[in-house]
Amino acid sequence: MTADQSGIVPVNGINMYYETHGEGEPLLLIEGLGYSSWMWYKQIPELSKQYRVIVYDNRGVGNSDKPDSEYTIELMADDAASLLSALGVGSAHVLGVSMGGYIAQELALRHSEKVKSLTLASTNKGEGNSLSRNSKLLNGYLKLWGLLPGMLEISEKASVPSLNHNYGLSKEDKILYGLSVALSKEYYRDHPEEIDRIVKWRLENPQPGYA
Repeated sequence: MTADQSGIVPVNGINMYYETHGEGEPLLLIEGLGYSSWMWYKQIPELSKQYRVIVYDNRGVGNSDKPDSEYTIELMADDAASLLSALGVGSAHVLGVSMGGYIAQELALRHSEKVKSLTLASTNKGEGNSLSRNSKLLNGYLKLWGLLPGMLEISEKASVPSLNHNYGLSKEDKILYGLSVALSKEYYRDHPEEIDRIVKWRLENPQPGYA
């Protein structure tokens, strides 16, 4: 899949990687935690038939800068707004998935003039009941991050141990476990070639523990 346009642009104090595909009204796709623009490879061919699709790597992943500094949803929403400005896009339809949904919502709140429409997938509005320590989802993500679930107290004052500790998991193990949580059991079982491709992409563009 070849992009119509791609490159690195200065955005909000970092260098950000982006691609555009197709023609039409601009559509900005925002990925979730730890994933970069390549994760849209199945959606881009269809969406680019109708839209000028813009994908990019959030700070901390892929080919964008990975500064060792605080990362916030607000900061990444400003990144997205700055990217649109850098590309000469006044406003765009915006689709955010997972953490990208949080970024998309914050983008709409902080830079409403940039958002023509908002589509949210597999995400949350940020309120509601918190996860318990026994939550299967929570403990799955703690394992993915390389943490022992018992080491993290779930409270506003919790201190998080280093995310760089592997606890016996290789980088590939972490990626595979993350995919087993993100994908259905059937898809994970029946598409080993897709799993191998994603693992290869992730290993080629490692995400630092602080990002």
